[in-house]
Amino acid sequence: MTEDWKKNLSAGFAALTCIAVVISLGYILKPVQQTQPLPSVSQHDLTSIKGSVADIQKAVNPYTAKDSMGKREVIRDFENSVSDNDPTADREVRLAVEGRLGSGYLYVKASVDGKPLTGFDDVYVKLVDAVGADIGGHLIASKGLTTPSSESFTEMLFPLDDVKYKASYTMSQDEAVSGNFLAFLNEHGDSSVISFSSTARRGKIEELSVYFECADGPGTCMVDVLR
Repeated sequence: MTEDWKKNLSAGFAALTCIAVVISLGYILKPVQQTQPLPSVSQHDLTSIKGSVADIQKAVNPYTAKDSMGKREVIRDFENSVSDNDPTADREVRLAVEGRLGSGYLYVKASVDGKPLTGFDDVYVKLVDAVGADIGGHLIASKGLTTPSSESFTEMLFPLDDVKYKASYTMSQDEAVSGNFLAFLNEHGDSSVISFSSTARRGKIEELSVYFECADGPGTCMVDVLR
């Protein structure tokens, strides 16, 4: 191979390299083509998306989600204490259920001497039907859903199908029972709510309410208080 031929070969490789670099730069510097418009979203898709977001919000924060449900206040500002293992008074309220409940929450706001409940205090809630069948007991606040803290009261929130309680005050929290209040209300219809503060001090049920959604769509069920 002659020296001239080697020089020509090297020059050819150099030229090809330059051409390749120029082509590559052309692709790199080429203006980005305008993106294609996003496909349109139908009203049905938007409704589905909104429904999915609502389900996620309920799962993440039931305390906030309950406010979008139907609500029936059952007890307001009822005070009592316990003496010799018996409440000085209790409150009984009759409920009428129409249609079928799909889901919901039991909400209780209570205090003792104007302060949050301690480990020695609780609220008793029981449902009793017309023939004496019942469900419920001493609510276990620590086994409920997350609620905001306060310096003057305790809030408790339980799914209606999973209300945690003790059948007796003397039982430990490890003996907690899961009560399906939702099924009881659906199966037994009209029932009475019996409730009181279980404390030796001045207990107050500031609010006891039932939040609910209908199984067969909005407006197909109702929870009423019978006076």
